[in-house]
Amino acid sequence: MADRNLTAKEIMAEGVLQSGAWVVLDACESGISPPDPSGEYIGLPAAFLTAGATIVISTLWMAHLGTPLVMIDRFYENIVEKELSVPVSLREACNYLHSLTLGGIKKIEDSKGMPLGTILSREERDYFPPDHPFHWAPFIVCGAGWSANEVPVDAMKIGSHQKELPKLPINIGVGLPPQLNEMLKEADRLLTQKEFERAVSVLEEAPREWRQSRPLNEKLADAYADLKNFKKARQHHREVLRYDQNSSLNHYNLGCVYRDFACITEAKECFQQALRLNPAYANALINLAELTNDPQEALEYLNKALRIEPEDKDAQNAMRMWQELSGEDRVSIALQRLMWAQQDFDKGNFLYARLHLALARQETIDDIAKAFAFRIESDILRKEGDIKGSITALESAVELDPNQPAYWNTLAARRVLLISNPEFSQSERRSMLSWSERESLKAISLRDYARPHQNLALIYLNLARLDKARGHAILAREMAQQQIDAGQTGEIICKGCSTEGKILTECQECLRKALGTLQDIELASGNYRVE
Repeated sequence: MADRNLTAKEIMAEGVLQSGAWVVLDACESGISPPDPSGEYIGLPAAFLTAGATIVISTLWMAHLGTPLVMIDRFYENIVEKELSVPVSLREACNYLHSLTLGGIKKIEDSKGMPLGTILSREERDYFPPDHPFHWAPFIVCGAGWSANEVPVDAMKIGSHQKELPKLPINIGVGLPPQLNEMLKEADRLLTQKEFERAVSVLEEAPREWRQSRPLNEKLADAYADLKNFKKARQHHREVLRYDQNSSLNHYNLGCVYRDFACITEAKECFQQALRLNPAYANALINLAELTNDPQEALEYLNKALRIEPEDKDAQNAMRMWQELSGEDRVSIALQRLMWAQQDFDKGNFLYARLHLALARQETIDDIAKAFAFRIESDILRKEGDIKGSITALESAVELDPNQPAYWNTLAARRVLLISNPEFSQSERRSMLSWSERESLKAISLRDYARPHQNLALIYLNLARLDKARGHAILAREMAQQQIDAGQTGEIICKGCSTEGKILTECQECLRKALGTLQDIELASGNYRVE
Protein backbone atom coordinates (compact mmCIF):
# COMPACT_ATOMS: atom_id res chain seq x y z
CA MET A 1 0.00 0.00 0.00
CA ALA A 2 1.33 3.45 -0.87
CA ASP A 3 2.45 5.74 1.94
CA ARG A 4 -0.07 8.38 2.92
CA ASN A 5 -0.71 10.90 5.65
CA LEU A 6 -2.98 9.63 8.41
CA THR A 7 -5.20 12.36 9.82
CA ALA A 8 -7.15 12.54 13.06
CA LYS A 9 -10.34 12.77 11.01
CA GLU A 10 -9.61 9.47 9.23
CA ILE A 11 -8.69 7.72 12.47
CA MET A 12 -11.97 8.70 14.12
CA ALA A 13 -14.04 8.00 11.00
CA GLU A 14 -12.57 4.59 10.12
CA GLY A 15 -12.34 3.25 13.69
CA VAL A 16 -9.87 0.50 12.74
CA LEU A 17 -8.53 -0.11 16.26
CA GLN A 18 -9.48 -2.97 18.49
CA SER A 19 -10.93 -1.86 21.80
CA GLY A 20 -8.19 -1.56 24.40
CA ALA A 21 -5.35 -1.10 21.89
CA TRP A 22 -2.10 0.57 22.88
CA VAL A 23 -0.73 3.17 20.44
CA VAL A 24 2.85 4.44 20.37
CA LEU A 25 3.24 7.52 18.18
CA ASP A 26 6.98 7.32 17.66
CA ALA A 27 7.26 10.67 15.86
CA CYS A 28 8.11 14.25 16.70
CA GLU A 29 5.37 16.49 18.13
CA SER A 30 2.84 13.67 17.78
CA GLY A 31 1.09 14.81 20.96
CA ILE A 32 0.55 18.38 19.76
CA SER A 33 -2.90 19.43 18.62
CA PRO A 34 -2.80 21.86 15.68
CA PRO A 35 -4.52 25.18 16.45
CA ASP A 36 -7.93 25.38 14.83
CA PRO A 37 -9.76 28.65 15.49
CA SER A 38 -13.08 27.07 14.49
CA GLY A 39 -13.51 25.22 17.77
CA GLU A 40 -12.12 22.29 19.76
CA TYR A 41 -8.51 21.23 19.24
CA ILE A 42 -8.38 17.55 18.20
CA GLY A 43 -4.99 15.94 17.73
CA LEU A 44 -3.74 12.40 17.20
CA PRO A 45 -3.89 11.26 20.88
CA ALA A 46 -7.55 12.28 21.23
CA ALA A 47 -8.34 10.74 17.83
CA PHE A 48 -6.84 7.35 18.74
CA LEU A 49 -8.61 7.36 22.11
CA THR A 50 -11.88 8.12 20.33
CA ALA A 51 -11.18 5.27 17.89
CA GLY A 52 -10.92 2.74 20.73
CA ALA A 53 -7.37 2.93 22.11
CA THR A 54 -6.99 2.92 25.89
CA ILE A 55 -3.41 4.20 25.95
CA VAL A 56 -1.57 6.56 23.60
CA ILE A 57 2.10 7.48 23.96
CA SER A 58 3.18 10.59 22.10
CA THR A 59 5.69 13.46 22.17
CA LEU A 60 5.26 17.18 22.80
CA TRP A 61 8.19 18.49 20.78
CA MET A 62 10.84 17.52 18.24
CA ALA A 63 13.17 14.97 19.82
CA HIS A 64 16.44 13.98 18.21
CA LEU A 65 16.58 10.76 16.20
CA GLY A 66 18.54 8.83 18.81
CA THR A 67 16.36 9.77 21.79
CA PRO A 68 13.26 7.72 20.91
CA LEU A 69 15.47 4.81 19.86
CA VAL A 70 16.87 4.54 23.38
CA MET A 71 13.57 5.45 25.04
CA ILE A 72 11.35 3.07 23.07
CA ASP A 73 13.87 0.23 23.28
CA ARG A 74 13.95 0.58 27.06
CA PHE A 75 10.17 1.03 27.19
CA TYR A 76 9.45 -2.27 25.39
CA GLU A 77 12.10 -4.01 27.48
CA ASN A 78 10.21 -2.92 30.60
CA ILE A 79 6.89 -4.08 29.12
CA VAL A 80 8.04 -7.48 27.81
CA GLU A 81 10.78 -8.55 30.22
CA LYS A 82 9.79 -6.81 33.46
CA GLU A 83 6.00 -6.85 32.85
CA LEU A 84 5.60 -3.30 34.05
CA SER A 85 2.55 -1.24 33.11
CA VAL A 86 2.76 1.29 30.29
CA PRO A 87 3.11 4.47 32.40
CA VAL A 88 5.62 2.88 34.77
CA SER A 89 7.60 1.51 31.81
CA LEU A 90 7.74 4.90 30.16
CA ARG A 91 8.63 6.67 33.40
CA GLU A 92 11.47 4.23 34.04
CA ALA A 93 12.70 4.72 30.46
CA CYS A 94 12.68 8.49 30.99
CA ASN A 95 14.63 8.09 34.24
CA TYR A 96 17.06 5.78 32.46
CA LEU A 97 17.81 8.33 29.72
CA HIS A 98 18.00 11.09 32.32
CA SER A 99 20.68 9.14 34.19
CA LEU A 100 22.89 8.54 31.16
CA THR A 101 26.11 10.37 30.39
CA LEU A 102 27.78 10.76 27.04
CA GLY A 103 29.94 7.76 27.97
CA GLY A 104 26.85 5.72 28.74
CA ILE A 105 25.35 6.66 25.38
CA LYS A 106 28.52 5.47 23.66
CA LYS A 107 28.26 2.07 25.36
CA ILE A 108 24.69 1.69 24.11
CA GLU A 109 25.86 2.53 20.61
CA ASP A 110 28.69 0.00 20.77
CA SER A 111 26.44 -2.77 22.07
CA LYS A 112 23.32 -2.20 19.94
CA GLY A 113 24.51 -0.11 17.01
CA MET A 114 22.14 2.74 17.83
CA PRO A 115 23.01 6.13 16.32
CA LEU A 116 22.35 8.20 19.48
CA GLY A 117 26.02 8.25 20.40
CA THR A 118 27.11 9.57 17.02
CA ILE A 119 24.54 12.34 17.34
CA LEU A 120 25.20 13.35 20.94
CA SER A 121 28.79 12.37 21.71
CA ARG A 122 30.34 15.24 19.77
CA GLU A 123 32.00 17.78 22.02
CA GLU A 124 29.93 20.50 20.45
CA ARG A 125 26.76 18.79 21.69
CA ASP A 126 27.41 19.42 25.39
CA TYR A 127 24.95 22.29 25.30
CA PHE A 128 22.19 19.70 25.77
CA PRO A 129 23.59 16.41 27.13
CA PRO A 130 21.44 13.27 27.60
CA ASP A 131 20.13 14.34 31.02
CA HIS A 132 18.68 17.57 29.62
CA PRO A 133 14.84 17.64 29.80
CA PHE A 134 14.78 18.30 26.07
CA HIS A 135 15.47 14.59 25.49
CA TRP A 136 13.40 12.75 28.07
CA ALA A 137 10.57 15.15 29.00
CA PRO A 138 8.48 15.25 25.76
CA PHE A 139 7.15 11.68 26.14
CA ILE A 140 3.65 11.50 27.63
CA VAL A 141 0.95 8.88 28.24
CA CYS A 142 -2.72 9.62 27.55
CA GLY A 143 -5.50 7.26 28.61
CA ALA A 144 -6.26 4.73 31.35
CA GLY A 145 -2.78 3.48 32.07
CA TRP A 146 -2.23 3.72 35.85
CA SER A 147 -3.28 1.41 38.60
CA ALA A 148 -3.76 2.87 42.08
CA ASN A 149 -0.60 1.32 43.51
CA GLU A 150 1.51 2.69 40.64
CA VAL A 151 0.59 6.35 41.04
CA PRO A 152 3.50 8.30 42.58
CA VAL A 153 2.88 9.56 46.11
CA ASP A 154 3.28 13.18 45.04
CA ALA A 155 0.71 12.69 42.30
CA MET A 156 -1.76 11.20 44.77
CA LYS A 157 -1.70 14.47 46.69
CA ILE A 158 -3.03 16.31 43.67
CA GLY A 159 -6.69 17.01 44.19
CA SER A 160 -6.39 17.30 47.97
CA HIS A 161 -5.67 21.04 47.79
CA GLN A 162 -7.66 23.34 50.04
CA LYS A 163 -7.16 26.60 48.20
CA GLU A 164 -9.09 27.61 45.12
CA LEU A 165 -7.15 27.09 41.92
CA PRO A 166 -5.94 30.27 40.20
CA LYS A 167 -8.15 31.54 37.43
CA LEU A 168 -6.74 30.86 33.98
CA PRO A 169 -6.38 33.77 31.53
CA ILE A 170 -8.44 31.91 28.94
CA ASN A 171 -11.49 29.67 28.97
CA ILE A 172 -10.00 26.28 28.14
CA GLY A 173 -12.20 23.85 26.25
CA VAL A 174 -14.45 26.47 24.72
CA GLY A 175 -14.16 27.12 20.98
CA LEU A 176 -14.00 30.61 19.52
CA PRO A 177 -17.28 32.43 18.93
CA PRO A 178 -18.42 32.02 15.30
CA GLN A 179 -18.32 35.81 14.80
CA LEU A 180 -14.68 35.98 15.90
CA ASN A 181 -13.81 33.04 13.68
CA GLU A 182 -15.30 34.88 10.67
CA MET A 183 -13.42 38.00 11.69
CA LEU A 184 -10.11 36.10 11.75
CA LYS A 185 -10.81 34.62 8.32
CA GLU A 186 -11.55 38.08 6.89
CA ALA A 187 -8.35 39.45 8.46
CA ASP A 188 -6.39 36.56 6.90
CA ARG A 189 -7.79 37.43 3.49
CA LEU A 190 -6.86 41.12 3.91
CA LEU A 191 -3.37 40.33 5.17
CA THR A 192 -2.80 38.05 2.16
CA GLN A 193 -3.79 40.97 -0.09
CA LYS A 194 -1.43 43.26 1.90
CA GLU A 195 -4.33 45.44 3.03
CA PHE A 196 -2.84 45.76 6.49
CA GLU A 197 -4.75 48.80 7.70
CA ARG A 198 -8.09 47.23 6.79
CA ALA A 199 -7.06 44.01 8.53
CA VAL A 200 -6.24 45.93 11.72
CA SER A 201 -9.54 47.79 11.47
CA VAL A 202 -11.46 44.50 11.23
CA LEU A 203 -9.60 42.93 14.15
CA GLU A 204 -9.83 45.97 16.41
CA GLU A 205 -13.62 45.79 16.15
CA ALA A 206 -13.59 42.61 18.26
CA PRO A 207 -15.59 43.11 21.48
CA ARG A 208 -13.77 43.44 24.79
CA GLU A 209 -14.65 39.91 25.93
CA TRP A 210 -12.79 38.46 22.93
CA ARG A 211 -9.55 40.25 23.75
CA GLN A 212 -8.44 37.24 25.79
CA SER A 213 -8.31 35.11 22.64
CA ARG A 214 -4.82 34.04 21.62
CA PRO A 215 -5.66 33.77 17.88
CA LEU A 216 -6.93 37.37 17.91
CA ASN A 217 -3.73 38.65 19.53
CA GLU A 218 -1.59 36.63 17.13
CA LYS A 219 -3.35 38.16 14.13
CA LEU A 220 -3.13 41.68 15.57
CA ALA A 221 0.58 41.21 16.25
CA ASP A 222 1.21 40.16 12.64
CA ALA A 223 -0.91 42.98 11.20
CA TYR A 224 0.75 45.69 13.28
CA ALA A 225 4.20 44.32 12.42
CA ASP A 226 3.30 44.61 8.72
CA LEU A 227 2.25 48.22 9.40
CA LYS A 228 5.67 48.87 10.99
CA ASN A 229 3.94 49.70 14.29
CA PHE A 230 6.48 48.20 16.66
CA LYS A 231 4.78 49.27 19.88
CA LYS A 232 1.48 47.59 19.01
CA ALA A 233 3.11 44.47 17.50
CA ARG A 234 5.19 43.99 20.65
CA GLN A 235 2.14 44.54 22.87
CA HIS A 236 0.12 41.80 21.18
CA HIS A 237 3.03 39.35 20.99
CA ARG A 238 3.47 39.81 24.74
CA GLU A 239 -0.21 39.00 25.17
CA VAL A 240 0.33 35.78 23.22
CA LEU A 241 3.35 34.97 25.38
CA ARG A 242 1.25 35.48 28.53
CA TYR A 243 -0.84 32.44 27.60
CA ASP A 244 2.22 30.19 27.61
CA GLN A 245 5.53 31.42 29.05
CA ASN A 246 7.02 27.98 28.39
CA SER A 247 6.47 28.13 24.64
CA SER A 248 9.78 28.45 22.81
CA LEU A 249 7.82 29.46 19.69
CA ASN A 250 6.18 32.39 21.49
CA HIS A 251 9.56 33.68 22.72
CA TYR A 252 11.00 33.18 19.25
CA ASN A 253 8.18 35.13 17.58
CA LEU A 254 8.60 38.02 20.01
CA GLY A 255 12.34 37.95 19.29
CA CYS A 256 11.62 38.24 15.56
CA VAL A 257 9.57 41.38 16.22
CA TYR A 258 12.44 42.91 18.21
CA ARG A 259 14.88 41.90 15.45
CA ASP A 260 12.71 43.37 12.69
CA PHE A 261 12.64 46.69 14.53
CA ALA A 262 16.40 46.58 15.24
CA CYS A 263 16.10 46.13 19.04
CA ILE A 264 19.20 43.96 19.24
CA THR A 265 19.50 43.35 23.00
CA GLU A 266 15.83 42.45 23.44
CA ALA A 267 15.86 40.19 20.37
CA LYS A 268 18.87 38.28 21.70
CA GLU A 269 17.19 37.76 25.08
CA CYS A 270 14.09 36.30 23.41
CA PHE A 271 16.07 33.94 21.17
CA GLN A 272 18.21 32.80 24.10
CA GLN A 273 15.08 32.12 26.17
CA ALA A 274 13.66 30.11 23.26
CA LEU A 275 16.87 28.05 23.33
CA ARG A 276 16.67 27.53 27.08
CA LEU A 277 13.23 26.00 26.52
CA ASN A 278 14.27 24.11 23.38
CA PRO A 279 18.06 23.76 23.03
CA ALA A 280 17.67 22.39 19.49
CA TYR A 281 15.79 25.41 18.11
CA ALA A 282 17.80 25.86 14.92
CA ASN A 283 16.09 29.09 13.80
CA ALA A 284 16.86 30.75 17.14
CA LEU A 285 20.53 29.82 16.70
CA ILE A 286 20.56 31.21 13.14
CA ASN A 287 19.06 34.48 14.37
CA LEU A 288 21.60 34.77 17.17
CA ALA A 289 24.35 34.32 14.58
CA GLU A 290 22.80 37.17 12.64
CA LEU A 291 22.82 39.46 15.68
CA THR A 292 26.53 39.47 16.42
CA ASN A 293 29.63 41.16 15.02
CA ASP A 294 31.93 38.41 16.31
CA PRO A 295 32.67 35.88 13.52
CA GLN A 296 33.66 33.13 15.96
CA GLU A 297 30.46 33.54 17.97
CA ALA A 298 28.40 33.49 14.77
CA LEU A 299 30.17 30.35 13.54
CA GLU A 300 29.56 28.61 16.87
CA TYR A 301 25.82 29.30 16.63
CA LEU A 302 25.70 28.19 13.00
CA ASN A 303 27.63 24.98 13.68
CA LYS A 304 25.01 24.04 16.26
CA ALA A 305 22.18 25.00 13.92
CA LEU A 306 23.56 22.89 11.08
CA ARG A 307 23.98 19.86 13.33
CA ILE A 308 20.28 20.19 14.10
CA GLU A 309 19.11 21.13 10.59
CA PRO A 310 21.93 20.16 8.19
CA GLU A 311 19.89 21.01 5.07
CA ASP A 312 18.93 24.54 6.14
CA LYS A 313 19.93 26.81 3.23
CA ASP A 314 19.94 30.01 5.32
CA ALA A 315 22.34 28.47 7.81
CA GLN A 316 24.55 27.11 5.02
CA ASN A 317 24.77 30.50 3.29
CA ALA A 318 25.44 32.28 6.58
CA MET A 319 28.15 29.76 7.42
CA ARG A 320 29.97 30.43 4.15
CA MET A 321 29.75 34.19 4.68
CA TRP A 322 31.09 34.10 8.24
CA GLN A 323 33.85 31.68 7.29
CA GLU A 324 35.06 34.26 4.75
CA LEU A 325 34.98 36.92 7.48
CA SER A 326 36.50 34.73 10.20
CA GLY A 327 39.75 36.71 10.34
CA GLU A 328 38.08 40.12 10.76
CA ASP A 329 37.70 42.02 14.02
CA ARG A 330 34.42 43.46 15.30
CA VAL A 331 35.06 46.99 14.00
CA SER A 332 35.81 45.66 10.53
CA ILE A 333 32.57 43.67 10.64
CA ALA A 334 30.73 46.85 11.70
CA LEU A 335 32.12 48.70 8.67
CA GLN A 336 31.11 45.77 6.48
CA ARG A 337 27.61 46.03 7.92
CA LEU A 338 27.43 49.64 6.72
CA MET A 339 28.12 48.36 3.20
CA TRP A 340 25.42 45.71 3.62
CA ALA A 341 23.04 48.38 4.89
CA GLN A 342 23.64 50.43 1.73
CA GLN A 343 23.11 47.37 -0.46
CA ASP A 344 19.87 46.47 1.30
CA PHE A 345 18.67 50.06 1.00
CA ASP A 346 19.37 50.02 -2.75
CA LYS A 347 17.27 46.83 -2.99
CA GLY A 348 14.45 48.43 -1.01
CA ASN A 349 14.96 46.08 1.95
CA PHE A 350 14.76 48.73 4.65
CA LEU A 351 14.21 46.20 7.45
CA TYR A 352 17.62 44.59 7.02
CA ALA A 353 19.27 47.93 6.26
CA ARG A 354 18.13 49.18 9.68
CA LEU A 355 19.27 45.96 11.34
CA HIS A 356 22.79 46.32 9.89
CA LEU A 357 22.91 49.97 10.99
CA ALA A 358 21.93 49.06 14.55
CA LEU A 359 24.57 46.32 14.72
CA ALA A 360 27.25 48.58 13.21
CA ARG A 361 26.51 51.24 15.84
CA GLN A 362 27.19 48.75 18.63
CA GLU A 363 30.90 48.95 17.85
CA THR A 364 33.39 51.82 18.30
CA ILE A 365 33.43 53.16 14.75
CA ASP A 366 34.95 56.53 13.77
CA ASP A 367 33.01 59.72 13.03
CA ILE A 368 33.17 59.27 9.27
CA ALA A 369 31.55 55.82 9.56
CA LYS A 370 28.96 57.18 12.00
CA ALA A 371 28.12 59.96 9.53
CA PHE A 372 27.72 57.41 6.74
CA ALA A 373 25.31 55.45 8.96
CA PHE A 374 23.24 58.60 9.55
CA ARG A 375 23.18 59.28 5.81
CA ILE A 376 21.76 55.79 5.10
CA GLU A 377 19.23 56.23 7.91
CA SER A 378 18.23 59.57 6.40
CA ASP A 379 17.67 57.98 3.00
CA ILE A 380 15.49 55.26 4.55
CA LEU A 381 13.38 57.87 6.36
CA ARG A 382 13.06 59.88 3.15
CA LYS A 383 11.77 56.83 1.28
CA GLU A 384 9.28 56.21 4.07
CA GLY A 385 8.00 59.79 3.85
CA ASP A 386 9.48 61.04 7.14
CA ILE A 387 11.15 64.21 5.84
CA LYS A 388 11.66 65.73 9.29
CA GLY A 389 13.36 62.59 10.57
CA SER A 390 15.46 62.47 7.41
CA ILE A 391 16.65 66.04 7.99
CA THR A 392 17.51 65.33 11.64
CA ALA A 393 19.64 62.32 10.60
CA LEU A 394 21.46 64.39 7.95
CA GLU A 395 22.15 67.15 10.46
CA SER A 396 23.94 64.52 12.55
CA ALA A 397 25.87 63.36 9.47
CA VAL A 398 27.20 66.84 8.57
CA GLU A 399 28.12 67.46 12.21
CA LEU A 400 30.24 64.28 12.27
CA ASP A 401 31.69 64.64 8.76
CA PRO A 402 31.41 68.26 7.55
CA ASN A 403 33.66 67.73 4.53
CA GLN A 404 31.21 65.67 2.48
CA PRO A 405 29.53 67.97 -0.09
CA ALA A 406 26.85 65.36 -0.85
CA TYR A 407 25.66 65.47 2.79
CA TRP A 408 25.23 69.27 2.68
CA ASN A 409 23.54 69.17 -0.71
CA THR A 410 21.09 66.42 0.30
CA LEU A 411 20.29 68.25 3.53
CA ALA A 412 19.48 71.39 1.54
CA ALA A 413 17.30 69.42 -0.88
CA ARG A 414 15.34 67.82 1.98
CA ARG A 415 14.60 71.25 3.47
CA VAL A 416 13.26 72.42 0.11
CA LEU A 417 10.96 69.38 0.10
CA LEU A 418 9.70 70.30 3.55
CA ILE A 419 8.51 73.80 2.65
CA SER A 420 5.50 72.35 0.81
CA ASN A 421 4.08 71.23 4.17
CA PRO A 422 1.03 73.45 4.89
CA GLU A 423 1.64 73.36 8.63
CA PHE A 424 4.49 75.88 8.30
CA SER A 425 3.93 79.62 8.28
CA GLN A 426 5.38 81.90 5.61
CA SER A 427 8.14 83.08 7.95
CA GLU A 428 9.04 79.46 8.82
CA ARG A 429 9.26 78.60 5.12
CA ARG A 430 11.56 81.55 4.48
CA SER A 431 13.74 80.47 7.39
CA MET A 432 14.03 76.94 5.98
CA LEU A 433 14.89 78.31 2.54
CA SER A 434 17.59 80.45 4.15
CA TRP A 435 19.06 77.37 5.84
CA SER A 436 18.86 75.44 2.59
CA GLU A 437 20.63 78.28 0.73
CA ARG A 438 23.54 78.22 3.17
CA GLU A 439 23.83 74.43 2.96
CA SER A 440 23.82 74.43 -0.85
CA LEU A 441 26.52 77.10 -0.91
CA LYS A 442 28.54 75.03 1.59
CA ALA A 443 28.33 72.03 -0.76
CA ILE A 444 29.54 74.17 -3.68
CA SER A 445 32.42 75.52 -1.59
CA LEU A 446 33.59 71.94 -1.01
CA ARG A 447 33.02 70.69 -4.59
CA ASP A 448 31.28 72.52 -7.39
CA TYR A 449 28.75 70.30 -9.16
CA ALA A 450 25.27 70.40 -10.69
CA ARG A 451 22.97 69.36 -7.86
CA PRO A 452 23.63 72.21 -5.41
CA HIS A 453 23.01 74.67 -8.28
CA GLN A 454 19.71 72.89 -8.92
CA ASN A 455 18.83 73.36 -5.23
CA LEU A 456 19.73 77.05 -5.36
CA ALA A 457 17.64 77.54 -8.48
CA LEU A 458 14.59 76.13 -6.64
CA ILE A 459 15.34 78.13 -3.49
CA TYR A 460 15.61 81.45 -5.38
CA LEU A 461 12.52 80.58 -7.42
CA ASN A 462 10.57 80.16 -4.17
CA LEU A 463 12.01 83.48 -2.95
CA ALA A 464 11.01 85.17 -6.25
CA ARG A 465 14.65 86.06 -6.99
CA LEU A 466 14.31 84.98 -10.59
CA ASP A 467 17.62 86.23 -12.01
CA LYS A 468 19.63 84.29 -9.44
CA ALA A 469 17.36 81.26 -9.92
CA ARG A 470 17.91 81.38 -13.69
CA GLY A 471 21.68 81.63 -13.33
CA HIS A 472 21.95 78.56 -11.11
CA ALA A 473 19.51 76.55 -13.25
CA ILE A 474 21.64 77.28 -16.34
CA LEU A 475 24.79 76.20 -14.47
CA ALA A 476 23.07 72.97 -13.37
CA ARG A 477 21.93 72.30 -16.95
CA GLU A 478 25.38 72.93 -18.42
CA MET A 479 27.24 70.79 -15.90
CA ALA A 480 24.81 67.89 -16.30
CA GLN A 481 25.09 68.11 -20.10
CA GLN A 482 28.89 68.20 -19.93
CA GLN A 483 28.92 65.11 -17.74
CA ILE A 484 26.61 63.26 -20.15
CA ASP A 485 28.82 64.28 -23.10
CA ALA A 486 31.94 63.07 -21.23
CA GLY A 487 30.36 59.63 -20.71
CA GLN A 488 31.17 57.12 -18.01
CA THR A 489 34.83 56.82 -18.95
CA GLY A 490 35.41 60.53 -19.60
CA GLU A 491 36.20 63.47 -17.35
CA ILE A 492 34.26 63.66 -14.10
CA ILE A 493 32.66 67.10 -14.08
CA CYS A 494 30.47 66.66 -10.99
CA LYS A 495 33.12 65.44 -8.58
CA GLY A 496 31.03 66.18 -5.50
CA CYS A 497 28.06 64.15 -6.70
CA SER A 498 27.44 60.79 -5.03
CA THR A 499 27.44 59.09 -8.45
CA GLU A 500 30.36 61.18 -9.82
CA GLY A 501 29.32 60.70 -13.42
CA LYS A 502 29.40 56.91 -13.18
CA ILE A 503 25.66 56.47 -13.55
CA LEU A 504 24.55 58.45 -16.61
CA THR A 505 20.86 57.88 -15.92
CA GLU A 506 21.34 60.04 -12.80
CA CYS A 507 22.98 62.73 -14.94
CA GLN A 508 20.09 62.62 -17.39
CA GLU A 509 17.63 63.01 -14.51
CA CYS A 510 19.67 65.97 -13.24
CA LEU A 511 19.50 67.55 -16.72
CA ARG A 512 15.75 66.96 -16.89
CA LYS A 513 15.21 68.67 -13.54
CA ALA A 514 17.33 71.65 -14.56
CA LEU A 515 15.35 72.08 -17.78
CA GLY A 516 12.09 71.80 -15.85
CA THR A 517 13.24 74.42 -13.36
CA LEU A 518 14.20 76.78 -16.21
CA GLN A 519 10.69 76.42 -17.62
CA ASP A 520 9.21 77.20 -14.19
CA ILE A 521 11.40 80.29 -13.92
CA GLU A 522 10.37 81.54 -17.36
CA LEU A 523 6.73 80.88 -16.49
CA ALA A 524 7.10 82.85 -13.24
CA SER A 525 8.74 85.74 -15.11
CA GLY A 526 6.05 85.81 -17.81
CA ASN A 527 8.48 84.88 -20.60
CA TYR A 528 7.29 81.29 -21.11
CA ARG A 529 5.21 80.67 -24.21
CA VAL A 530 3.47 77.58 -25.53
CA GLU A 531 4.09 77.30 -29.26
